[in-house]
Amino acid sequence: MGGRSSKSRGETPPKPESGEAKRTAAGMLEVACRVCEQKREEYKEEIVESHILPPFKLSVDRDPEKFYYGVRIVTGSQEGAGTKDPDVYITLAGDEASTGKVPLSGWLKALKGRFDRRTFDDLIIECDGDLGEVLVVTLGNEGEWLEELGAPWYVDFVTVHNFQSTLNEEFPVYYWIGDRDYVTCTAHTTTMKQVADNPILL
Repeated sequence: MGGRSSKSRGETPPKPESGEAKRTAAGMLEVACRVCEQKREEYKEEIVESHILPPFKLSVDRDPEKFYYGVRIVTGSQEGAGTKDPDVYITLAGDEASTGKVPLSGWLKALKGRFDRRTFDDLIIECDGDLGEVLVVTLGNEGEWLEELGAPWYVDFVTVHNFQSTLNEEFPVYYWIGDRDYVTCTAHTTTMKQVADNPILL
C-alpha cells in the first residue's frame, strides 16, 4: 500500500468537541491539540518534491508532559492552487490516538495570505497525548465561501515529523479540496495490517 493515498470525499466529518481526551464513534482516542508555531516560505519549482525543499527548522520550548508533531503542508504550483479560506483544518491519526480537527486558519490568519500558491507552511502541533506512529492525515475545508477567498485548495503533499521518535512520514495528497470537502491520505509506509487495525481507516 506504500506510496498510494486513500482519498475520501463528501460531507465533512462532524467537528469534535474540545476538552479532555475521548473516544470517537469509531473507537479512536482523541486528544486535545493546538498549533503552537507556524511559518510560511515560497518555492520556485513547477513540480516540487520533499527532498528539494529545505529541512524542517521549527523548534519549540517543549513541555515534558506534551507531545509534539511538526507538519509541512505543500500547496501546489497550479494557477489558483492557494486558499485564503478561514475554515481549513488538519487531522493527524496515529496508532495510539487522533488530534481531531485542528484549525489551520481563521479570519486574521487568512487575510495574511497563508497557503498561497507555490508555498509550503511549517507548523508545530502540541498534543495532550501521544498519537503514536502517524498513519493518516486528513485535510478539509468546512467553509462555504466565495471563489475570491481562495477555495478550492490544491495540496501536493504533507510531511509529518514526530518530535518524540524523530521519524518523518510523507503523505501524498495531489487533490483539489473544495468547500465542505476533505481528503484522507495514508503514508508511503502504511501497511494493509495497519489500515485494518486502525478504526479511523475503516
